[in-house]
Amino acid sequence: MSRQNLFLILLGFIYYFFFINKGIVLYDEGYYFHIADRILQGEIPYKDFFLQFSPGYFYLLAFSLKIFGEQIVVGRLLTLFICLCILFLTLKISEKLGFSRLHQKFLVFAAVVSFGFPLINNPSTLAWIIVFASLLLVYSYIIWFKNQNTKHLLLLGLFLGLCLAIKQNLGLYFFVATNIFVFLSSKGKFSSKTRSLLIVNLPVLFISSLWISYFFLIQSDINRFFELVTFNSRYLSIYPFSYPSLTFLLAPDGIFKLLPYYLPIVFSFILIKEFLNKKKNMNILYFSTISLIGFFGTLFPTSDLLHVYPFFGMFLVSSLLFFYKNKIFRYWRILVLILIATGFYLTLFREYYRYQPQYRYQKIK
Repeated sequence: MSRQNLFLILLGFIYYFFFINKGIVLYDEGYYFHIADRILQGEIPYKDFFLQFSPGYFYLLAFSLKIFGEQIVVGRLLTLFICLCILFLTLKISEKLGFSRLHQKFLVFAAVVSFGFPLINNPSTLAWIIVFASLLLVYSYIIWFKNQNTKHLLLLGLFLGLCLAIKQNLGLYFFVATNIFVFLSSKGKFSSKTRSLLIVNLPVLFISSLWISYFFLIQSDINRFFELVTFNSRYLSIYPFSYPSLTFLLAPDGIFKLLPYYLPIVFSFILIKEFLNKKKNMNILYFSTISLIGFFGTLFPTSDLLHVYPFFGMFLVSSLLFFYKNKIFRYWRILVLILIATGFYLTLFREYYRYQPQYRYQKIK
């Protein structure tokens, strides 16, 4: 690890650690710990209780509680570690894609931490580990793209399987996108491209078959699997999808509320146009595509307007890299700086959920 990256990660640790002792949010953070506690008591997801997500994160949380003690701070420190890994991977990816100078790395750092875990309503959330897994996807794709090595293609498939085991809907979206990119990026004829698809999907099938067989064939039944798969559609039938209204523009600060939700839409159209370019940079396109999929996949169909922030920092970094050698980069950078300032403002000066009494002052029975 370079000294620059080490310095920025230490800086991120200091900033994040300041928020570790915030009050517990029972209906979010408490839910995650409740699931982990039931696992520790010997109960099995889908068999003994319904779980709307893949089981990966909850078993990781339960394992951490088992090893380090059943305390709220353990889950928060786990999230802190994951967020520092996110920062490290984002810096490494940015280096490989052209951002190697200190001022560029500091811009990447600010984009990530300004929308870091202190901004959302609880430190211990599923969102951060799926962001980390998606960055592992991007990093492994970049390495594979350079050398077209079978070993790195298998590694890419391993991380795809990990994404499916953490959050099924995003894992599925990443699976489709990655298969398209692998097919387009593989060198050689159609047979060679097909072989690459078979290789990348082998680890996915192996990992997915293990946990699906265990939870839905051995421990429970296949109907529970269909309940998991159809959860989002059932949720949408109860709670219609919504998006921030453009009427916010009538408010003095309305533009700042809308930018985090509408800028990715604008960037999506630019990205689609870039796909038609013969001289496109596949690495940056993949990074941008995964970040947008993570963003919109979190929003739809659950209208989860708060928990998209983890992917928003990733989106900002990918967009900076996308426009780096473009004439409009200087203007896009100003826009990103405004959004970074907005992220820090929302974190430090707005109430939302962050300034509840510290955990030690809460009387939770």
